[in-house]
Amino acid sequence: MSGPDRPRPPHPYTPGHPDLLAPPPAAAPAAVPLVPGLVRLLLVLVALALAGYGAAGVLADDLYLPAKRAPGTHYLGPAALLLAGMLGCWAAGLAALAWARFDPVRRALSNGRLLATLCTGGIVLMVAGLVAHGGAI
Repeated sequence: MSGPDRPRPPHPYTPGHPDLLAPPPAAAPAAVPLVPGLVRLLLVLVALALAGYGAAGVLADDLYLPAKRAPGTHYLGPAALLLAGMLGCWAAGLAALAWARFDPVRRALSNGRLLATLCTGGIVLMVAGLVAHGGAI
């Protein structure tokens, strides 16, 4: 029965037919961890120490930040609170960096906006703390 009522199978190279001879599409590369496991643990420990140091400075109302070639500075009151917030932002940034993954398809970090926000927030809090320490606030 070869009449017009019988549906014809698609030809091998028509637009709707799969090409069986073509290689399968390449799988998208998986996201790669940015830091290895031991460095990840070290980053988290440094972040905890940084946040703990800032919290201890606020509780004692005397946040001491050492300097490289100077005796360092003791920050009191609002300046200590703002600079402890800076340490907290940077600690959260280190912890977020520990679990960041690089996505090769987007060519970006998995949490790049979070990292940028935390770093920018830390810089803003640092400037505000230094202004508060200088007596402008």
